[in-house]
Amino acid sequence: MASISQAPMKHNTGFVTQDDVLYPHLTVLETLTYTALLRLPKQLTKEEKIEQAEMVIMELGLTRCA
Repeated sequence: MASISQAPMKHNTGFVTQDDVLYPHLTVLETLTYTALLRLPKQLTKEEKIEQAEMVIMELGLTRCA
């Protein structure tokens, strides 16, 4: 059973398998946008999902790579 202090950590983390497939012909922005469009809740608009992908790029310091 998770304690109260662990709950926020579980909410902000995820599991990524080591054999995750990345498409070499897509840019960083395209890859994250593609993932956002497929995985984020349907309640979000397409524009909101794209904005989330752009925020991840900024948070990870990948702006120059995007």
